[in-house]
Amino acid sequence: MVSPEARGRRRLLSRWGLAVLLGLPVLLGACALRPDAASDGPYHAFELGVAKDAGTLLHLRWHYGDIVSWQKPAVVGNGIPFVLRRQPMPVPEFFEASWQEADGRWFLARVPVRPRLKATVEGHSVLFMVTAAGVTGALVTYTPRGDQNEVFAQVSAQAVGQAEAAAIGLPSD
Repeated sequence: MVSPEARGRRRLLSRWGLAVLLGLPVLLGACALRPDAASDGPYHAFELGVAKDAGTLLHLRWHYGDIVSWQKPAVVGNGIPFVLRRQPMPVPEFFEASWQEADGRWFLARVPVRPRLKATVEGHSVLFMVTAAGVTGALVTYTPRGDQNEVFAQVSAQAVGQAEAAAIGLPSD
């Protein structure tokens, strides 16, 4: 014979079970059918760093799709990415960066991204490293056995005169 307490527990468990069985698919379906999910783009990371050979850069600004920096006043090159953004986002056509070197000269670099990528970025990192010569773009896969870098672009930086720098809105000292 089953005690009244045991019957009450069974009833409670069956009600919770029914609620979970009915509620979980509705909840999961609502998350999967988020209206903007398809337009966000693939889930990947954007990373930016300055290589040691670049030295100290002033007024570093960058633009990767919807990610726009205002300005990083000074960056010392150490080869370690200092910007990391991991989220669903579209892969842009280009990555753009501008900076000023310690001697006052301005540089611009425009790196093609989407046209150069041969593999999907889903779950990977798109890394840009500012070097003494320009900017290198690489698709990075981080694994327990080590990182795998596939360079997809190396672009030389273009020197920009003071007048042109002012015309495109770069700060002046």
